[in-house]
Amino acid sequence: MYATLIEKGRRSRKLHIIDSEDIYEVVYKAGAATERVLVDGDLVYSAGNDLHSGKVWYSPSIKFPIGKLSAIIGVKINWRFAIDAFSLKVEGHELHVE
Repeated sequence: MYATLIEKGRRSRKLHIIDSEDIYEVVYKAGAATERVLVDGDLVYSAGNDLHSGKVWYSPSIKFPIGKLSAIIGVKINWRFAIDAFSLKVEGHELHVE
């Protein structure tokens, strides 16, 4: 199993996850106060908070399913609201790190 980075935006990433049976498209998108993960176009994670609540609205770790597999995205957003660090683990195997 491996991952290929398809698109890299200031607050987004699109990857293809390839295993022996399938190819999955995983998209991470962070907005001004929202965060979403889509797998093959289906929303599997969504979070949003009030900007004035004082809460951090970006999750440092997001757990979600890719088919029957368990996945975790690790992300760090800097003070300019851009991705500083991004990683993807599937079934405990690190497939993408930046």
